[in-house]
Amino acid sequence: VEITPVGKSGIHVVSPYHNLAAMLLTAMEKGKDSATFEEFYRVFEGVLHSEIARRNIDMNRAQMERARMGHESARVSCLTDDCLKLGKAVDAGGAVYNFVEPNFLGFSNVVDSLAAIAVLVYEKGEITVSEFIEILKVILLGIVEGITEWLPVSSTGHMLLVDAIPALTLTASATFKEMFFVVIQLGAILAVVVLFWNKLFPWKRERVSENTETPSGVKRRIVTDKSILSLWGKVLVACVPAGVIGILFDDLLETYLHTPLVISLTLILYGVAFIVIENYNKNKDLPLKTTAEITYKHALIIGAFQVLSLIPGTSRSGATILGALLIGVARPAGAEFTFFLAIPVMAGASAIKLLKFLLDNGGFTGAELGYLAIGAIVAFAVSLIAIKFLMKFVQKHDFKVFGWYRIALGAVVIATLVLPPFFA
Repeated sequence: VEITPVGKSGIHVVSPYHNLAAMLLTAMEKGKDSATFEEFYRVFEGVLHSEIARRNIDMNRAQMERARMGHESARVSCLTDDCLKLGKAVDAGGAVYNFVEPNFLGFSNVVDSLAAIAVLVYEKGEITVSEFIEILKVILLGIVEGITEWLPVSSTGHMLLVDAIPALTLTASATFKEMFFVVIQLGAILAVVVLFWNKLFPWKRERVSENTETPSGVKRRIVTDKSILSLWGKVLVACVPAGVIGILFDDLLETYLHTPLVISLTLILYGVAFIVIENYNKNKDLPLKTTAEITYKHALIIGAFQVLSLIPGTSRSGATILGALLIGVARPAGAEFTFFLAIPVMAGASAIKLLKFLLDNGGFTGAELGYLAIGAIVAFAVSLIAIKFLMKFVQKHDFKVFGWYRIALGAVVIATLVLPPFFA
């Protein structure tokens, strides 16, 4: 179920997890009225085989075209009947499945999901298939949030695009989804706090030397790191522009700009901006190497760029990183300052959305509270990985790859809007 183009650069693009997850969701929609797990599993098998057949046809066409143009051929692997029939035990020369690889992570996740359906839905009757579908959608949104919140590609834009796909649309009220897409980010915030605790918390305990006069029995004391307090001051200054504009125009932005067309255009626009700015800075030695070198003036300028992120598809991290690059902040320092800036910004935005939701609706249903908790937990776990990846990535690479990704995704979204018959 994976399609892995292998180019001359040696880059492998693997998408089995999403393919398998989409197939399982399709099967759950088609087989939600199945009386037994065996009956449901037959529906899943039917979806799996039809999708594999379709992908093989598509890949055959693609390989013929690549061969005609003299390009390298793509490698395709599928979970077909022939593969299963030829399967052998490991000690008899069979394959050793490495479940750390992305393709087998996708496979094992679907197996886990099928096992959960068998037990929770059909054996214990604790949940319906429809409810299980919604939980899987929430988990997928949490994964999307955790990955895209910290990469300069727009997390809100990606979540709105995922929710716009009929099979993945979360079945909930419009007011809940409006709040959910913001408050789920609290999980991502917690990941920053956990990873950068020593750089964020200004009060630390230090051991007292024997020559220091202290109350009897006291061997440690609390000390304040003034450089961290200064950092927090700069972060708060950077929050002011977006905070003011966001409070004043939140409803207006929500009403007119949360559309696929706006998201696609901003994806492309800022994708081009990343490429242009990175080319401009190529081979330049950016002077501001650490967050400590960022002044209050620099922080205010970066905060002004954050205002741009109020438009869906822009990316909060993308806008602030662009601003940082333009004023001479090195990529690692710019990314780190962006992470710190996210804490008060997202906490404030989440508080406003939560308060508004509670005032309008009086509280959460049990399902809504569960969705919010699951989404935030998944976003937290995935964010831990995404943040570590980005901090390592910017040490050796620029942001142009994200620019090209934004342009490609924006173009695909526009194509689906302009040419709907081809994507029906």
